[in-house]
Amino acid sequence: MRAHLLLWLALVAAPAASARADDVEDTARCLVAENVTGEDWPAILDVLERRAAQAGVTVGRMARLYCAVHRAASPTKRQARILALPAADSPGRLLRAYQRALVAARRGGPGTCTANHWGDRGRDFARATRLGWTAVMCGETRNAFWLRRKS
Repeated sequence: MRAHLLLWLALVAAPAASARADDVEDTARCLVAENVTGEDWPAILDVLERRAAQAGVTVGRMARLYCAVHRAASPTKRQARILALPAADSPGRLLRAYQRALVAARRGGPGTCTANHWGDRGRDFARATRLGWTAVMCGETRNAFWLRRKS
């Protein structure tokens, strides 16, 4: 009984998965990099949250592990601008998207997208099909979303 109480207290007192400021900021940068207009953000957040929970890490940590903008050894010019957000000289469109993405990252995903992976509808779609992943509808999105088979 005491162990259950301690576990419950730890869960109740634990901060939200993306509560740290750097986690929220890095999650927002991932969202902007993946879909600047924002229509994919709810589904992307669902995927990041699901993968973070499975890996036992924060959503921000998962964004840093998963999103290309954070993994690029030599960022493109666009990636460098996104990584620098909210720099004073940031292009207005990116800065506005980043401000909206911060709100979305703090709010989290709606829990309606059951996918565990996303990618573009071109190169990534061909790879997913070849690997036998199952397409998942997550609303009207620009990216494609899939369930990957467990290895």
